[in-house]
Amino acid sequence: MKNKAEQIVAIRQASPELTLQAIGKQSGVSREYVRQVLKKAGLPTKGKGPGRWPRKPGSVEMARAKQKAWNRSTQSWSRQAQVQLGNGDIATVTELLVCADLVKRGHDVYRAVNHDSPADLVVYANGVSMRVEVKAARVSSTGTWCCRQDQRQNGRHDVIAWVAPDGSIRYRPEIQYSVSKKR
Repeated sequence: MKNKAEQIVAIRQASPELTLQAIGKQSGVSREYVRQVLKKAGLPTKGKGPGRWPRKPGSVEMARAKQKAWNRSTQSWSRQAQVQLGNGDIATVTELLVCADLVKRGHDVYRAVNHDSPADLVVYANGVSMRVEVKAARVSSTGTWCCRQDQRQNGRHDVIAWVAPDGSIRYRPEIQYSVSKKR
């Protein structure tokens, strides 16, 4: 009979889709030992198995997965800037990007000083004032914009502005360009 390490290598080569835990169960060893053996043998340590999806909506596992995905998306903001940004820094950058965009569109923009304000920005556009909530977003590989929603913010803003790591901005509902005004 083969020793455990040879058995683990043979299982990985025969079934590359298996997870480390599945290989460990078959071999009677821990997942960590399987990882160490595969790494030493130069074989992939990640199986192409079915993964852990789908998760039940509302489950603790689903909440953890969403949090993990959100953490990865905010890391893309840090990679984009080539510095480590905290959540407060990301919020400041996104608000300033939206301010600049709205001013470029010809609107008057007022930024909140207090972090607990009813909205991040107030925009005076075409004779109407609107409260704008600014959110950092990420764009998935399918092109879908994803953003963390805060239920406490419902009804506290008229417009939501999503800012992707590349600086592109989406407004819901859309804010039109201002009629030309003389300055």
